[in-house]
Amino acid sequence: MFLVYPPGNIGTEIVGLFFMLLLQYVKINNANTANKTELKAYHIYTILYSIPVAFCYFFYFYSQVYHLTFDIFLCIFGWVFCAAEILFSLISIFTFK
Repeated sequence: MFLVYPPGNIGTEIVGLFFMLLLQYVKINNANTANKTELKAYHIYTILYSIPVAFCYFFYFYSQVYHLTFDIFLCIFGWVFCAAEILFSLISIFTFK
């Protein structure tokens, strides 16, 4: 069984995946720096980067061409990790001196 993408859709999805990859990389580096330096500003940036990443997962969950079970689980895990990062960043903001 082959899953063939409709013409014109695969390019948009690949560009979106690379955009999400870039956002994830910047977000994880910000969170890493924030945890090492205990600066509140970096945690705020991490939260601000988590919002577009969550929207990217929303896009791929609701508007992808083929809804495979594996893709659905990946999007759900992505949302869970985004929510956990936001929660832990908020906790860190309030506990840092």
